Amino acid sequence: LRSFRSGFFCPRHFVQCGKTVRRGKNPCGLSGGARAMSSTKGLPPVPASFKPIKPYLTRAEELDRDQTREDTKVVAYYCRQFAMQEGLKLRGSDSSQEVTDFLMGLMTVLEAEKEALKDSPLLHQGKETVTQFGLDVFQRADNEDRAELADKGTAKVFYVAANFFDTLKQFGDIGRQRDFDCTHGHAKALATHAITPTRCWKSRKSKRRRRMQSGRRQRSSNALKRAGQ
Repeated sequence: LRSFRSGFFCPRHFVQCGKTVRRGKNPCGLSGGARAMSSTKGLPPVPASFKPIKPYLTRAEELDRDQTREDTKVVAYYCRQFAMQEGLKLRGSDSSQEVTDFLMGLMTVLEAEKEALKDSPLLHQGKETVTQFGLDVFQRADNEDRAELADKGTAKVFYVAANFFDTLKQFGDIGRQRDFDCTHGHAKALATHAITPTRCWKSRKSKRRRRMQSGRRQRSSNALKRAGQ
Protein backbone atom coordinates (compact mmCIF):
# COMPACT_ATOMS: atom_id res chain seq x y z
CA LEU A 1 0.00 0.00 0.00
CA ARG A 2 3.04 2.28 -0.11
CA SER A 3 1.90 3.99 -3.31
CA PHE A 4 -1.28 5.16 -1.59
CA ARG A 5 0.91 7.79 0.08
CA SER A 6 1.03 9.65 -3.21
CA GLY A 7 -2.64 10.62 -3.10
CA PHE A 8 -5.31 11.87 -0.75
CA PHE A 9 -8.91 11.06 -0.05
CA CYS A 10 -11.18 14.09 0.25
CA PRO A 11 -14.53 13.08 1.78
CA ARG A 12 -16.49 16.15 0.70
CA HIS A 13 -15.30 16.01 -2.91
CA PHE A 14 -15.66 12.25 -3.10
CA VAL A 15 -19.01 11.66 -1.41
CA GLN A 16 -20.79 14.61 -2.99
CA CYS A 17 -19.25 14.50 -6.45
CA GLY A 18 -18.53 10.79 -6.75
CA LYS A 19 -14.95 11.41 -7.82
CA THR A 20 -11.74 10.01 -6.46
CA VAL A 21 -8.71 12.17 -5.82
CA ARG A 22 -5.80 11.53 -8.14
CA ARG A 23 -2.10 12.06 -7.72
CA GLY A 24 -1.15 15.61 -6.80
CA LYS A 25 -3.16 18.43 -5.30
CA ASN A 26 -6.76 17.69 -4.45
CA PRO A 27 -9.77 20.07 -4.37
CA CYS A 28 -9.30 20.75 -0.66
CA GLY A 29 -5.76 22.04 -1.07
CA LEU A 30 -3.93 18.90 0.11
CA SER A 31 -0.86 17.67 -1.67
CA GLY A 32 1.56 14.84 -0.98
CA GLY A 33 0.78 11.88 1.26
CA ALA A 34 3.77 12.19 3.60
CA ARG A 35 2.60 15.60 4.79
CA ALA A 36 -0.78 14.26 5.80
CA MET A 37 0.48 13.41 9.25
CA SER A 38 1.42 17.00 10.12
CA SER A 39 -1.41 17.60 12.54
CA THR A 40 -3.69 20.60 12.47
CA LYS A 41 -4.59 19.76 16.07
CA GLY A 42 -1.15 20.46 17.51
CA LEU A 43 -0.31 16.81 18.15
CA PRO A 44 3.30 15.73 18.60
CA PRO A 45 4.80 13.61 15.78
CA VAL A 46 3.41 10.08 15.62
CA PRO A 47 5.90 7.65 17.21
CA ALA A 48 7.39 5.05 14.90
CA SER A 49 5.92 2.26 17.03
CA PHE A 50 2.45 3.66 16.37
CA LYS A 51 2.60 3.01 12.64
CA PRO A 52 -0.48 0.67 12.78
CA ILE A 53 -2.73 3.55 13.90
CA LYS A 54 -1.47 6.12 11.38
CA PRO A 55 -4.19 5.34 8.81
CA TYR A 56 -6.95 6.28 11.29
CA LEU A 57 -5.21 9.50 12.27
CA THR A 58 -4.75 10.30 8.59
CA ARG A 59 -8.47 9.76 7.94
CA ALA A 60 -9.27 12.14 10.81
CA GLU A 61 -6.88 14.77 9.42
CA GLU A 62 -8.51 14.55 6.01
CA LEU A 63 -11.99 14.82 7.49
CA ASP A 64 -10.95 17.88 9.51
CA ARG A 65 -10.51 19.75 6.25
CA ASP A 66 -14.16 19.39 5.30
CA GLN A 67 -16.28 22.15 6.85
CA THR A 68 -19.50 21.41 4.95
CA ARG A 69 -20.85 18.34 6.75
CA GLU A 70 -21.43 17.67 10.41
CA ASP A 71 -20.95 13.93 10.09
CA THR A 72 -17.33 14.33 8.99
CA LYS A 73 -16.45 15.94 12.33
CA VAL A 74 -18.11 13.07 14.20
CA VAL A 75 -16.40 10.42 12.07
CA ALA A 76 -13.05 12.19 12.58
CA TYR A 77 -13.62 12.10 16.35
CA TYR A 78 -14.28 8.37 16.32
CA CYS A 79 -11.27 7.74 14.07
CA ARG A 80 -9.07 9.43 16.69
CA GLN A 81 -10.81 7.64 19.54
CA PHE A 82 -10.15 4.28 17.87
CA ALA A 83 -6.52 5.32 17.32
CA MET A 84 -6.32 6.19 21.02
CA GLN A 85 -7.65 2.78 22.05
CA GLU A 86 -5.25 0.96 19.76
CA GLY A 87 -2.40 3.23 20.87
CA LEU A 88 -2.95 2.29 24.50
CA LYS A 89 -2.58 -1.36 23.51
CA LEU A 90 0.63 -0.63 21.61
CA ARG A 91 2.02 1.27 24.58
CA GLY A 92 2.63 -2.07 26.27
CA SER A 93 5.57 -2.64 23.95
CA ASP A 94 6.82 0.97 23.96
CA SER A 95 6.49 3.07 27.10
CA SER A 96 8.91 5.80 26.02
CA GLN A 97 8.38 9.47 26.80
CA GLU A 98 7.65 10.10 23.12
CA VAL A 99 4.74 7.66 23.23
CA THR A 100 3.43 9.09 26.51
CA ASP A 101 3.55 12.66 25.17
CA PHE A 102 1.72 11.65 22.01
CA LEU A 103 -1.05 9.82 23.87
CA MET A 104 -1.51 12.73 26.26
CA GLY A 105 -1.74 15.11 23.32
CA LEU A 106 -4.26 12.89 21.56
CA MET A 107 -6.32 12.63 24.75
CA THR A 108 -6.42 16.43 25.01
CA VAL A 109 -7.60 16.68 21.38
CA LEU A 110 -10.33 14.11 21.98
CA GLU A 111 -11.61 15.93 25.05
CA ALA A 112 -11.78 19.21 23.12
CA GLU A 113 -13.57 17.59 20.19
CA LYS A 114 -16.09 15.87 22.45
CA GLU A 115 -16.88 19.18 24.15
CA ALA A 116 -17.35 20.88 20.76
CA LEU A 117 -19.66 18.10 19.55
CA LYS A 118 -21.64 17.58 22.77
CA ASP A 119 -24.82 19.07 21.28
CA SER A 120 -24.62 17.03 18.10
CA PRO A 121 -27.10 14.12 17.99
CA LEU A 122 -24.72 12.32 15.64
CA LEU A 123 -22.14 12.02 18.42
CA HIS A 124 -24.53 9.79 20.33
CA GLN A 125 -25.19 7.75 17.20
CA GLY A 126 -21.53 7.08 16.55
CA LYS A 127 -21.80 3.52 15.30
CA GLU A 128 -24.59 4.36 12.86
CA THR A 129 -22.85 7.54 11.66
CA VAL A 130 -19.49 5.88 11.01
CA THR A 131 -21.16 2.85 9.41
CA GLN A 132 -23.16 4.96 6.97
CA PHE A 133 -20.16 7.10 6.09
CA GLY A 134 -18.03 4.03 5.44
CA LEU A 135 -20.77 2.47 3.31
CA ASP A 136 -21.08 5.65 1.22
CA VAL A 137 -17.37 5.59 0.49
CA PHE A 138 -17.30 1.84 -0.16
CA GLN A 139 -20.26 2.05 -2.54
CA ARG A 140 -18.55 4.67 -4.69
CA ALA A 141 -15.48 2.49 -5.11
CA ASP A 142 -17.59 -0.62 -5.71
CA ASN A 143 -19.55 1.14 -8.45
CA GLU A 144 -16.32 2.07 -10.23
CA ASP A 145 -15.04 -1.48 -9.88
CA ARG A 146 -18.25 -3.03 -11.24
CA ALA A 147 -18.18 -0.62 -14.17
CA GLU A 148 -14.60 -1.79 -14.89
CA LEU A 149 -13.29 1.74 -14.32
CA ALA A 150 -11.11 0.82 -11.36
CA ASP A 151 -7.65 2.36 -11.06
CA LYS A 152 -5.23 3.27 -8.28
CA GLY A 153 -7.66 5.93 -7.08
CA THR A 154 -10.34 3.26 -6.68
CA ALA A 155 -7.91 1.10 -4.72
CA LYS A 156 -7.26 4.06 -2.42
CA VAL A 157 -10.98 4.53 -1.78
CA PHE A 158 -11.49 0.83 -1.00
CA TYR A 159 -8.65 1.13 1.51
CA VAL A 160 -10.16 4.25 3.07
CA ALA A 161 -13.57 2.59 3.40
CA ALA A 162 -11.92 -0.38 5.11
CA ASN A 163 -10.26 2.03 7.57
CA PHE A 164 -13.68 3.40 8.53
CA PHE A 165 -15.05 -0.11 8.98
CA ASP A 166 -12.02 -0.90 11.18
CA THR A 167 -12.98 1.90 13.58
CA LEU A 168 -16.36 0.26 14.19
CA LYS A 169 -14.55 -2.24 16.42
CA GLN A 170 -14.55 0.37 19.21
CA PHE A 171 -18.32 -0.11 19.49
CA GLY A 172 -18.00 -3.81 20.25
CA ASP A 173 -19.20 -6.57 17.95
CA ILE A 174 -19.52 -5.00 14.50
CA GLY A 175 -21.54 -7.86 13.07
CA ARG A 176 -20.82 -10.37 10.37
CA GLN A 177 -21.78 -8.05 7.49
CA ARG A 178 -19.55 -5.13 8.55
CA ASP A 179 -16.71 -7.53 9.29
CA PHE A 180 -17.11 -8.86 5.75
CA ASP A 181 -17.18 -5.31 4.33
CA CYS A 182 -14.01 -4.47 6.22
CA THR A 183 -12.15 -7.56 4.98
CA HIS A 184 -13.54 -7.10 1.49
CA GLY A 185 -12.45 -3.46 1.40
CA HIS A 186 -8.86 -4.31 2.31
CA ALA A 187 -8.83 -7.19 -0.18
CA LYS A 188 -10.25 -5.06 -3.00
CA ALA A 189 -7.72 -2.33 -2.28
CA LEU A 190 -4.86 -4.77 -2.69
CA ALA A 191 -6.41 -6.54 -5.67
CA THR A 192 -7.34 -3.37 -7.54
CA HIS A 193 -3.92 -1.86 -6.93
CA ALA A 194 -2.22 -5.02 -8.16
CA ILE A 195 -4.43 -5.45 -11.23
CA THR A 196 -4.43 -1.85 -12.43
CA PRO A 197 -0.83 -1.81 -13.77
CA THR A 198 -1.59 -5.02 -15.68
CA ARG A 199 -4.73 -3.49 -17.13
CA CYS A 200 -2.78 -0.41 -18.18
CA TRP A 201 -0.05 -2.54 -19.75
CA LYS A 202 -2.61 -4.63 -21.65
CA SER A 203 -4.35 -1.48 -22.80
CA ARG A 204 -1.09 0.02 -24.10
CA LYS A 205 -0.19 -3.28 -25.76
CA SER A 206 -3.60 -3.46 -27.43
CA LYS A 207 -3.30 0.12 -28.75
CA ARG A 208 0.20 -0.58 -30.06
CA ARG A 209 -1.06 -3.73 -31.85
CA ARG A 210 -3.93 -1.79 -33.45
CA ARG A 211 -1.52 0.88 -34.69
CA MET A 212 0.75 -1.76 -36.20
CA GLN A 213 -2.18 -3.50 -37.90
CA SER A 214 -3.45 -0.18 -39.23
CA GLY A 215 0.02 0.60 -40.59
CA ARG A 216 0.25 -2.77 -42.34
CA ARG A 217 -3.19 -2.31 -43.90
CA GLN A 218 -2.21 1.16 -45.13
CA ARG A 219 1.04 -0.11 -46.64
CA SER A 220 -0.80 -2.97 -48.35
CA SER A 221 -3.37 -0.56 -49.73
CA ASN A 222 -0.65 1.73 -51.07
CA ALA A 223 1.14 -1.20 -52.67
CA LEU A 224 -2.06 -2.32 -54.45
CA LYS A 225 -2.64 1.21 -55.74
CA ARG A 226 0.88 1.37 -57.17
CA ALA A 227 0.48 -2.05 -58.76
CA GLY A 228 -2.77 -0.97 -60.38
CA GLN A 229 -1.11 2.07 -61.90
